[in-house]
Amino acid sequence: MSFGSQRGFAYVDDDGVVHAIRADESNVEMVNTAAPTPPVGSTGVPMELHMRYIRLRSGDGGSKTIPILTPARYQAITLGQAFAAPAVGEENVPATSFVVTAKVPERIKRAVVAIDTGKIDGDQP
Repeated sequence: MSFGSQRGFAYVDDDGVVHAIRADESNVEMVNTAAPTPPVGSTGVPMELHMRYIRLRSGDGGSKTIPILTPARYQAITLGQAFAAPAVGEENVPATSFVVTAKVPERIKRAVVAIDTGKIDGDQP
């Protein structure tokens, strides 16, 4: 994963709530047709929410994991679809073609809350 220029983006979860995220600008803009800035007052993504994303692989074996900002864009992307990363002049990095190898949907991971049942389990008062 490259760590280039970072900026804020609006991530719309599956329930339509807008969250603010920070991500690599060129990667996100390469695969998301619209990459809006989050509105003022947007909160970050809750810890239990795992964003939807795709995995890409280049011909030379490089890979990227990139968040997909909206449910509609996620549905429009297909396995095997190609994306081109533009050449980066100042770093002499040539244009690279990437292919989608995996789509991972958004999911919520619920935290298990432990409580003391009051049963004797070896702990002492």
